[in-house]
Amino acid sequence: MLIYMKNNNLNILTKAIALLFTLQTFTLYPIKMPPCLMEFNKGTGVNYDKNCEKIDKYVKKIGVLDFCCVDTHNKTDKINSIQIQLKTIETELLATEQKALLAIKEKYNVSDEIWQKYISDLHRMKTVYTKSMQKSHPDTIHDPNVPADVYEILITLLQQNGINPQSIDIGMVSDQEEIDKHPNTVAHAGDDIILLDTSKELTIAYTYEPSCIEFFPRMIEERSITDKIATCAHEVQHTIQHHHLTKTLLVWYLDRHYNITYAQLKETPEFNNLERIHEAQAEILAAINDPKIAECLKTYRKTAYYPGHLYEEHFYHLAYIDTLWKVRGWLES
Repeated sequence: MLIYMKNNNLNILTKAIALLFTLQTFTLYPIKMPPCLMEFNKGTGVNYDKNCEKIDKYVKKIGVLDFCCVDTHNKTDKINSIQIQLKTIETELLATEQKALLAIKEKYNVSDEIWQKYISDLHRMKTVYTKSMQKSHPDTIHDPNVPADVYEILITLLQQNGINPQSIDIGMVSDQEEIDKHPNTVAHAGDDIILLDTSKELTIAYTYEPSCIEFFPRMIEERSITDKIATCAHEVQHTIQHHHLTKTLLVWYLDRHYNITYAQLKETPEFNNLERIHEAQAEILAAINDPKIAECLKTYRKTAYYPGHLYEEHFYHLAYIDTLWKVRGWLES
């Protein structure tokens, strides 16, 4: 129920606006879901569509009220305030990844020396990959089986984000066993790391191996252009943030120095939290960067949750960011 919208008391309306447009600290997201919406935050997928519809209506009404309450003389201040909020969300969401990584460090009592080596290697590899993705790579493969419209969307998004499409492998997953193992997966992004076998120990080769974005046959199914844009934007942001590098190096360090296997790690709540953060970042950061992408992601997530990772609370944040962009657009026009 949209309690704040049904009460005519001006003070309550003011508090509602302040509640939506004031950043607060939260475990996963920088902004906290308003108490009046928590009854819809099931996190199970049950009644997800209906819950998101109610959340969307609430956020839209608050956004309109916020727009109507803006004095014509302080429009510039409001626009600047919105931009600051978007930047703050980005900064704080990136910080949650570091907190999640530190939680894993503490869980396995990783020494400061080993952890610093991991962080140093990760930073070095991210730098190598970021620079390498700006230029063409001779060994990249673009699968002609990727649907033409999906391919065009992906190429456009890569270019808009400063990535040379010829530095990325783009393909369709054809292995039926792989398809069956991931019944809900539409696409995924990944990076490869080469480990060198020397006479003493395994070491990392600080060279670029083309990152990849692959689509599952479900991408060919009847999907709207909005769904396709949202899916491609999600995978491009994974690639920009090098999420796969972060996890691959982490697994390698824990296995090499503490005999912690990936099978063990992926069963822990700490690693699950890291993956949830990565999935949230893939959409929230993309939404922050572009109002059209924000609208596509919000529309997509309004009816499609990410099993085990993203539910109503995630949709609220996409709706929140989409509303910030729309209020800004209203003010600018």
